[in-house]
Amino acid sequence: MLDKFIKGHKYRDTGSWRYNLSDQFNLAFASGNKSIENCGGIRRRYFINDIDCFRNKSNFQRIPSVLVLVSRKDNVPGPENPWFDEIYNNKLIYCGDNKHPKPFNQMKGCQNILNILNLKNSSQENLIPPILHFQKNNSGFVIFSGRYELEDVEVYPFINKGFHVENLKCNLKLINESIDMEWVRERTLAPSLDELCLIDKKNIVREVA
Repeated sequence: MLDKFIKGHKYRDTGSWRYNLSDQFNLAFASGNKSIENCGGIRRRYFINDIDCFRNKSNFQRIPSVLVLVSRKDNVPGPENPWFDEIYNNKLIYCGDNKHPKPFNQMKGCQNILNILNLKNSSQENLIPPILHFQKNNSGFVIFSGRYELEDVEVYPFINKGFHVENLKCNLKLINESIDMEWVRERTLAPSLDELCLIDKKNIVREVA
């Protein structure tokens, strides 16, 4: 099981971590017999223990223990996306997951983004999860771009297949070129808020050392 992702390195993504031990990407998030979803661009893992302190006080939505953003090139098989994510000067512009006329806040990925934004400058700011970005340039592999911090979010309109659509455009900044996956797995299994604080403090000490 992989213990660290490093910026610029390529990792195997089979989409079948339970049955394929060559999978590096999904297996790195596996703990408690679960991993992140094998879905589109915005993937999350919630805390194993669904208790009140791991939910947003303002809307009672579950807070992810880690959020994973994946940007896929057009030549890689997958759902058609009418947008382009951008990376430049340690900045990431990442689009939400709404491409339909329905309100963007009904989409699961957009909900996660808004939920994290809502935690900034709140009494629950310590629950903001690590946000990891990967690029999928080839089928079966991902490249780690780094750990990012969400700075702000804007709503942008566009036309898709003749329909007016509103989606989120997220502005993020790079804060670390590697990520300790043992820490990420431990966060997901935290039994309480106090234990989560200890896990996070232990990781800060490891990063400084």
